[in-house]
Formats: sequence, structure tokens, C-alpha cells
Amino acid sequence: MLEINLKQLESFVATVEHSGFTAAAAALYLTQSTVSAHVSALEQTLGVPLLVRGARRPVTLTPEGQNVYVQAREILNRCERLQALGPAEQPPLRLGASTAPGQGLLPELLTGFLQRCPDSRYVLLRGDSARIHSLMLESRVHLGFVGAAMDPRRFVYHPIANDRLVLIAPNREPYPTLQRQGVSGLTLLTEQPLIRREPASGTRQSLEDYLRRSGIAADRLHPVAEIDTPEDLAKVQAQLHEIESRTVYMCFSTDVLHSGHIALLRKAQKLGRVMIGVLSDEAIVTYKRYPLLPFEERKSLFESMAGVYKIVKQETLSYRENLERFHPTYVVHGDNWVSGIQKPIRDEVLEILATYGGKVTDYAGFGKVPGPVVPMIAIPTTAGTGSEVTASSVITDSETHFKMAVISYYLIPGYALLDPELIMTVPAKIAAACGVDAFVHAEEAYVSKMANPFTDAMAEKAMELIGGNIRQFVASRDNEEAACNMMLGSTLAGIAFAWAKLGDVHAMSHPVSGFFGVAHGVANAILLPTIVEFNALADNGRYRKIYNYITNGKKADDSFVPQMLVDELKKLNAELGIPAKLSDVGVTEDKIPAMVADTMKSGNVLVNPRQTTPKDVEALYRSLL
Repeated sequence: MLEINLKQLESFVATVEHSGFTAAAAALYLTQSTVSAHVSALEQTLGVPLLVRGARRPVTLTPEGQNVYVQAREILNRCERLQALGPAEQPPLRLGASTAPGQGLLPELLTGFLQRCPDSRYVLLRGDSARIHSLMLESRVHLGFVGAAMDPRRFVYHPIANDRLVLIAPNREPYPTLQRQGVSGLTLLTEQPLIRREPASGTRQSLEDYLRRSGIAADRLHPVAEIDTPEDLAKVQAQLHEIESRTVYMCFSTDVLHSGHIALLRKAQKLGRVMIGVLSDEAIVTYKRYPLLPFEERKSLFESMAGVYKIVKQETLSYRENLERFHPTYVVHGDNWVSGIQKPIRDEVLEILATYGGKVTDYAGFGKVPGPVVPMIAIPTTAGTGSEVTASSVITDSETHFKMAVISYYLIPGYALLDPELIMTVPAKIAAACGVDAFVHAEEAYVSKMANPFTDAMAEKAMELIGGNIRQFVASRDNEEAACNMMLGSTLAGIAFAWAKLGDVHAMSHPVSGFFGVAHGVANAILLPTIVEFNALADNGRYRKIYNYITNGKKADDSFVPQMLVDELKKLNAELGIPAKLSDVGVTEDKIPAMVADTMKSGNVLVNPRQTTPKDVEALYRSLL
């Protein structure tokens, strides 16, 4: 069955009847490139040229085109006659609007429109700017209102209002001081925590365009949250209130403040309100030195500093008295705490903090969560992680660029609710990256050294569901059946790898994401074909099964060779719009040694079907640059 839609036929007929693409586009209220694309798609579907194109002459019909034109004209005429059989009432005007124009501009416009045309009806669909563009391409809306022109080649944009973007900050330190000092907005953008819009919004695009014009890389920002709706903003405000209620305790014996002290203080300010403990003169003496400045003068060094809300005396080297008195959320200290004479003090602080929390880094690794946590109900919003049924949490340490794992069976949710509607609004790029990530979970669990009959059953069903539906789901998130199958496949893959673990793909992808900010699913997808090829020496017949689950063509027979699976995975990535090389997503050679070191820290390397050395990892990384 040929896939031909009425839009293609309308564009073709209009081009013929108006003697060119430009006039046809004007008649159909489309861009010229859109009309041309419709006609080209029709030609490709039919497998014959329909028009003779020339730069200096009107388009003319080929013999095949003449025949198609007659039939297309008749089809459109019949459609018009069918519409005439329906109710006399005009169908509603279908509008699409992104967040900013939809909430701030459109209500007034629609009020005026309905006053002039009281009998009119409309349907309003909401989404971010990228979503509205997609709805327009799919002909699901007649008119779209967006915050930025994202694709001038395929759409005609008419500005109807100007919206000025401004940078705002709370009226508390350090911002009033920075303002008095004449600090620019660009500096605030790159040095202070930032709340920004979601990636697919027009506002976000405008911000990134401004940064590019200013010569500022996006990775210099320090985003703490992304918002889409006023509801999201309310959540962020609640989070900010929580942050402002946090306190950070720091202790200094300092006679002279240097740049290292200032940098440490600035990092602490990002965690909450900073309280400074100044060691007493007597305490410093026990530290086997005499203070150069008396206590009051050392205290005055901090009283003039922005961002410090309280200064207290610490009578001894031990933090215990002040920690138990003020109960801070965090304690911040320099690197000299890790080892040396101050390590016992650090150990004591950790012991005290453990009674009422601590830092998540204290729980990195396996089995460090001390006991049961509050019951959790997990509701996934992507078909990718499978975290709703696993014991793993992955957290990026922004300072070290290391993606650490907190693994504990206490973290397994009590319930998992799978609602396919929650994944049917994600952009195609996210659907693709998450979908391949889920497939990798199943594939790596299936070939893992820890695989067993139970995990094999989960992994095989997951690969069947994901491999059979990922293309359809990425092509159209409105496909409810594909969405259901992708979500179930992701969950089953999560169960599989929760017990069989993963392999080199995940071990190597975490450093890629940590150092370069590459989406986890994208990193996995790029690495997968290369790692599958590397592991081919250890294949025990499972590659053929994996190939049959993922292929979009003829199933493999006895002539199967592992390279067929490698080629099919590369083909799948290309179909989903995923880059082929790590260099395509910004990975550079200079970080390879550090990425190799982080890879070898992962326990996933130990269960990879082929033994892997640091030299192997380095060679694999370099092959993808």
C-alpha cells in the first residue's frame, strides 16, 4: 500500500494549476519549500518524475505526471463532495501555542477574534515551540503561535509582538553587592545559578542565540532547574525556598584571605546560607601555631564579606559543639581534610552529620544506604531508564565530572505506575535517545556474564518490544500502541539489568556524559555498535537473536555473522537521527585518559562478555573520534 496523503496531492495539483511552486505556496498558505517537499515526497512514493523543472520556465507535466494529475484532481474533487455531505457548520479552527504566547498573548487575541466572529469555534493545543512546529508539519493545527522562528525554510513567520527577555535575581546577597560593583548580566549568567526554559522552547533558543553572539559556550552556565509552565515555576520557587532554608557551616583559622578561600566560599554559597565559624585564639594554639591576628581582627575579615549571614566563635578544633548547636545542612572544608592531620576532624564531622543526613556522595557505590527509606512510587516519564524497577541511582558530580552510582536494594520503589500518555509528548530526539538506552539495557543484560534464565526472559521480551516499536514511536508519539510497548519494554529491560548488570557501553558512556554533557542515551547509542563489534569474539550465538529483534528487514538465517548486527545497529541510529561519532557530539581527545580512568572504576566492566583493559577502552574511544 502506497503512503500518499492529501497534502501531497493538494500541493501537486496546486503547483500544476498555478504553474509553479511559488504561486502554489501562496494559494495554499504554505512556504515554497514545503510545497516542493510535498511534491518530491509524492514522486518518491510513486517512483516516477511528475514535473519537469526549469530555472527559467514554468514547471510542466511529464507524461506520468499528466496521468497522476487527472487522478489527483478527481480525488480532491471527491473529497470536496464528501465534505459537502457533512454538517453545514464549519470545522473548528485548530490553533497551537507555546507557553509564552499561549499564556501572555493569545487570550487577548482570541477575545478580540471571538468578538468579531462570535460564531467561530477553535481548538487550542499547547506545547513548547518545537512541539507546535511538529503539529504544523503534521497538519494537526492550522496556525501556530511560538516564541522563536526555528525553521524559516519550512515555515512563514509573522511577528505580532515583541517580548523583552530580562535577567532577574533575588534582592539578597551577593546580588545587590554585585549590582553595585557593576557586574554584567553575562557574568551573572556564567557564574551564578540559573533557572531556564526547557530545551525545545523558543525562549531557550533566544537565550542560546544571545550567548552564541556573545561568544559564550552553553556549558559555562550553571542551570539548577528548567521550567515549562507556571506550575513548574511554582515547584522551582518551592525548591529555592528549601535552598534558602539550608545552612552551610565553614570554619576558618585564617589570618589572611586568599583566592582559594574565596573560591571555596563561593561554592558554599550555592548550597545555602553560609555561617562562618572562626577558631578562637586558644584553639589555634592547640593546632601547634600562634595566630598572627587576634580573634576579633580575624572575625572582622569575614564581617565585610558578601554572602555570609552569621559569624560565630568555634572554641576548639572539634566542630561538635557548633554542629549540635546550629544543626547546619552542610559542612564545607578544603581538600586538606581528605588526608593528613585534619582527617580525624573530618571523620568526626561525618559521624555527626550522619545522624541527620549527610551528602549523597557518602552513599556512592553498592550497599552504603544504611537502611530502608520512605516508600517510593515511581512513575516514569520516558521509556528509557527502567529506574522504576532498579536499585540504581546515577548522579553526576558537576565538580569532578564523574557520574557516580548509588546502588542499594533499599532504593527499589515499592510500586511502579506505567502510563503511556506520559511519554507521548516527548520530542522525537528524546524518544530516540531514551529508546536506544532501554534497548542497550536489555542487550547488555542479555550478553552479561551474570545473565541467567530469569534475566534472559526479561531481556528477550524487552528487545522484542523495543526493537519492534522504536521506529514507529519516534516517528509519531501519538502511536499509543507503540508507546505502550516501549514503556513496557523499558521496564522489562530495567528488571533484566537490575539482576544481570550491564557492560562496557554503560561503563564508557558515563564519562562521556560527565565530561561533555552528552545525553546518556545518545552516548549509549553511539558506543553500542562499536562495543558490539568489540564483544563479537565472545558471542555464543546470542547476536543472531538480538539482530532478529532489532532488524527492520529480513530475519537472519544460518548465514548470519556478527557484523550484520553491527551494521543493523548503525542503520538504526541513522534512522533515528543519532550521530555516528563521539566527535559529532563534542567529545575531544584530551579527555580520553580521564575517561579511561573513570570507565575502569565501573563494575560494569567486570561483567562485560569480553575482558576489557584500559588500552582496549582507549582504543575504543579513539575509534569513535
